[in-house]
Amino acid sequence: MRRTLWQTLFVMLFWLGWGLISTAAGGSPVVETYYPINVDSYWVYEAEGGRFDGLRGEYRFTGQTQLADGSLVWIRVWSVTLPSGEIARDTSFVLVDETQHQIHLIGDRLRRDEMIFLTENLDPGDSWQASPYHQMQQVHVVATEVNALVPAGMFAHCVRLERTNQDFAKFSYLLAPAVGMIEFGTKVNTNKVRNKDAPLPETTWRLVEYSIP
Repeated sequence: MRRTLWQTLFVMLFWLGWGLISTAAGGSPVVETYYPINVDSYWVYEAEGGRFDGLRGEYRFTGQTQLADGSLVWIRVWSVTLPSGEIARDTSFVLVDETQHQIHLIGDRLRRDEMIFLTENLDPGDSWQASPYHQMQQVHVVATEVNALVPAGMFAHCVRLERTNQDFAKFSYLLAPAVGMIEFGTKVNTNKVRNKDAPLPETTWRLVEYSIP
């Protein structure tokens, strides 16, 4: 079934937005520092550039549940109000692997789509395979101790990550201590995008407001 342009863009944001992740108590110090979480925590972003320019999106953690294999995960909902007034929503799951000090981002209850977004080591130059299913996906630590200004304010000691996706897209994430993701965006090599009818232009989402109870 052929997707509409808005559907294609929304799916792209779902995968990109997997950068906003959090952990429960008991994780590694790095994870606890950059990914605080509580039920009803939310982060609101405004888009600049691309088809979503000027729109706002929200991530919200709504609780916990079990996957088909019994794993306990956080439920995370991403919602965007489209120009038509329709609210597009998608749900993903966040698994904290405390033994390996990793965050796993999961697309469905059967764990068919899974990505390792974070490991304990956040030194510049470090990298790891992002997906157990796709060897071409890599996460790279670009910089640490970054100072960044976004609409929600000034944040210090941030970490910048980049994730490559099959060599046609590069996703960037800027993470602040005790807050989480304050900025994320994508650059797409349109020469390698399979769906030529719906190229995905560069878009950056910046944090406008947040609440971590």
